[in-house]
Amino acid sequence: MKRILCILILLTTVCSCEDASFEYSANRLRLSDQRPPRTNPDIPPAIKPEINRVGEAEIKLSPFEAEMALLDSLFYTRAYNQKDTALARKMIHEDFELYHDRIGALTDKDSLQASEVMIRRFFDIGKKYKRTLKPGTLRSFPMYNGKSLYGALQNGVNQYHNVKTGDLEGTGHFIHLWIKEGDQWKLKRVISYDHKAIVE
Repeated sequence: MKRILCILILLTTVCSCEDASFEYSANRLRLSDQRPPRTNPDIPPAIKPEINRVGEAEIKLSPFEAEMALLDSLFYTRAYNQKDTALARKMIHEDFELYHDRIGALTDKDSLQASEVMIRRFFDIGKKYKRTLKPGTLRSFPMYNGKSLYGALQNGVNQYHNVKTGDLEGTGHFIHLWIKEGDQWKLKRVISYDHKAIVE
């Protein structure tokens, strides 16, 4: 009798374990079919870094190109748009020359130093027009003497906006020759051409 009772208890234990195992497996299957929501309305989406693009092409700047883009920004945004003449004097080479398709050449052969004339023009024109760089047009090319970087050639398209209205009133292409003196870049030669609308 005791033997039969032990067998019955053993069978009951095994069955209850199998039921628990089956229920556990079933719960796992049900959970595996559930998918977490893709977005949580209570949590704002992650901010993705802004990528500059030209059309569909992603712009990836090398360290040299980034440095040259910064020079362009400083020269026009600060020296020109904000009329920072002190910065302009630091950035423009003493032996400066400008060749313009509408107003002629500006060199040190003139009565005033060309660099100073350029700074005055920046100041006067900057009162009327704000310059922006046409996106995707800036290109910079290093110039070496053997392995030593001594200069850079840069070209792009300027856009001129009316300071009061913000309207685009002119464009012009440019070629800049930058010379590196120690750790400082100096703008030595400018060719400004293919101007539309603005003559100044």
